[in-house]
Amino acid sequence: MTRTSTPAGGDARPAWRTTVPAALGGAAVATLVTVLLLGGSGEDPDADAAGAAEASGAPSVSSAVESIAAQLAQAQAADAAALAEELAGSAEQAQPHLVDVLAGLDDVVPVDGSGGDPAAADPASWTASLETAHDELAATGTGADDQGVTRAALLGGVQLLQNAVAHLEEQDGAEALEAAARDRDRAVELWQAGALRLDSLVVEAGGEHIHLFLPPDGDPDSVPPEFRDPHDE
Repeated sequence: MTRTSTPAGGDARPAWRTTVPAALGGAAVATLVTVLLLGGSGEDPDADAAGAAEASGAPSVSSAVESIAAQLAQAQAADAAALAEELAGSAEQAQPHLVDVLAGLDDVVPVDGSGGDPAAADPASWTASLETAHDELAATGTGADDQGVTRAALLGGVQLLQNAVAHLEEQDGAEALEAAARDRDRAVELWQAGALRLDSLVVEAGGEHIHLFLPPDGDPDSVPPEFRDPHDE
């Protein structure tokens, strides 16, 4: 599996937010204010401002605005990359917990539809593992729409798997097994969608591919072909 570097364990999570570069509070904004204040009172304010700016050696309003916009875009890209890295690190910590639960569920309600062993269920242990995974992901920032949707998909996968375990804990018989299998399958499907988008976010931010897909039966070798890392083939 390839991925971007992750922060050292135990570091406090940064409170990610969209930041405005320091330059915007200094030279860039000062230049823009200067240009605007230099605007004349004639019939063509734009021409007066441009002439005053040229005479003073300051850049034009349009160039100052373009500079600020470029700096904002650069800051937003940096924030997006940091959020993608944070979410990738959390997903990497959460995924093994889901794999362990899927392996246990496969003993009870096999993915291939064969008969399982209901006595093999361990809801208490599985619930604890999933709570750990949920807390890991929930602690990450949301960022822009792409990060928020990706995070929601991963959390949704965990929550559906929690539902699957709850069916086994709260009910008995074939109905409970069917409900658990149904929510297990939905959980895997939703997580795969989130993991696919997460991979794209990390790569778009300049990182390496990160493949955190789930094997439906908990066996790492059973990750669906379309989600496998070609470097692991």
